[in-house]
Amino acid sequence: MKSILIVEDNPLIVELIAQMLSDDYEVSSAPNGEAGVAAARERRPDLILMDLMMPVMDGWEAIRALRSVWATCRIPIIAVSATTDLKERRRADQAGADAHLGKPIDEDELRATIARYL
Repeated sequence: MKSILIVEDNPLIVELIAQMLSDDYEVSSAPNGEAGVAAARERRPDLILMDLMMPVMDGWEAIRALRSVWATCRIPIIAVSATTDLKERRRADQAGADAHLGKPIDEDELRATIARYL
């Protein structure tokens, strides 16, 4: 079974995404970018869903950290953000995100985007 790491500081959003995906994927989570980078390096998930605005280490920084290390540089990362601002999306792209999804998360769009990268 393919694995997905959810890096998100809001436990309700983690639970919502986990419910959407847990029948088809092994789902784990981390509460901030720093913990997400550590979890990705340890677990090597098949895909990462990365919130952008988080405490400790934001998603942009976490994406750059993951892209800078051989062990995690090829893991697909989907940035997830409440903002639809083009500037923020560009920042995610420049950091190394493969795709971007807005919140609230549409389950069909989430599944289609994940399928594109897995």
